Order: sequence, then structure tokens, then C-alpha cells
Amino acid sequence: MTFIKNNSYFFVLFILCIGFTMIGVNKLDKEAAYLEITVSEGDSLWALAHQHADNRPVNEWIEDVVKLNDLATSTIHPGTELRVPSYEKLLNKPFDNQMAESGK
Repeated sequence: MTFIKNNSYFFVLFILCIGFTMIGVNKLDKEAAYLEITVSEGDSLWALAHQHADNRPVNEWIEDVVKLNDLATSTIHPGTELRVPSYEKLLNKPFDNQMAESGK
């Protein structure tokens, strides 16, 4: 106990390191990979969500796509290039590829 009292800064630093490590691991678990798709005739965000949402609620997935692509509305047009989140893609790749793809 005397060691902790005399070296409390080591203890605080150790706790901070553990905390930041846990935050980093949690962020990696939730980080999304992205697919680039071209909108075809008859596509809608609703239909694309059913293909790419990977068990996420459709409305959340659509909100993510709208934000990610800076869309004013959820209306999309044929020929438009969209980035869409794909959590399945992230989970099926080794760690090094995930980091290389995300540009980190």
C-alpha cells in the first residue's frame, strides 16, 4: 500500500492506459467498412438496406447512408455513386486489411 501512495501517478497512468485501451477496442468493434455502389434504375435506399444492412435496423442504416453521402433527402437517382456501411465486410476480413482499407 505504501508503494501505491508513494507512486500514485503510476497507478493513475496505468488506469488511464487500461481505459483508453478498452475505448479503442470498443470503437474497433463498432467501426464500419464501406462499399462503393452505383445506384441502378429502380433502386431505393429501402431496397439497398435489405441487401446491405447486415441485421441492423433499416431506418438506422438509411440514416447512416444519408449522412455518409451528404444527401439532402433519402431520394436517390440512377448512376449515383454511394458509400454504404457494411459491417459484414469488416467482420470477414483480417485485422491488417481492415486498417489498410480505412486509411489508418
